Amino acid sequence: MTPSGLPTPPQFLLRIILILVLILTTLPTYKSLPSHHDDHYAFSLSTFNPQGRLLQVEYAAKSASLSVPLVGYLTSTTCVLTRPLSVPSPDLRPTYPRVFKLTSKTMTSYTGIPSDFAHLTHSVSSSVLQWRSEYGEEMPVNVVAFEVAKFMQGHTMKPGVRPLGLCVLVGGLDVSGSPRLFQINSAGDVTEGTAFVVGGANFNAEDVKRATNTVEGG
Repeated sequence: MTPSGLPTPPQFLLRIILILVLILTTLPTYKSLPSHHDDHYAFSLSTFNPQGRLLQVEYAAKSASLSVPLVGYLTSTTCVLTRPLSVPSPDLRPTYPRVFKLTSKTMTSYTGIPSDFAHLTHSVSSSVLQWRSEYGEEMPVNVVAFEVAKFMQGHTMKPGVRPLGLCVLVGGLDVSGSPRLFQINSAGDVTEGTAFVVGGANFNAEDVKRATNTVEGG
């Protein structure tokens, strides 16, 4: 110690070095605060994160991708929707149909959460019945597909609800008798095509191959 009671220069420098080391070792924690701060965007349905993403919608799509695969394709005269039967026992069957008939010419199936699909088909079935009541004819398959999309997209905007953990295929015959097939994802995006394989991220090619050999709808 010096006569004035101050630390000797070596001790003083050592303390400064220790303080600088402590500051430098804590800097990564402070730098990571913004990313942790952004975590609250993951719990918001209607708020975009700084990267312009709606994380809850992405999580819903991820949920659908992990479910049993669904295969849909068109033939020259009809539409086929099929998926492998994946249950612990052959004596067990799902409590809700895997392929749901919305009109005499339109059917739908899904990959994702069964209860979400039940909620979806209940609502769309009401719209289908209302269409028949107003126009005296069945709702065309393309209109059915967009009704499904409208319902799913609505669940990405309303407070108090969450996106549906589904990817849905809607297929059937249009007014001219030609087969058509549509895919609708959790965000409500609609894609028309001739063949789709959705879901099945945890399934191998043999599972999907078995699906194409077990037709559940046509």
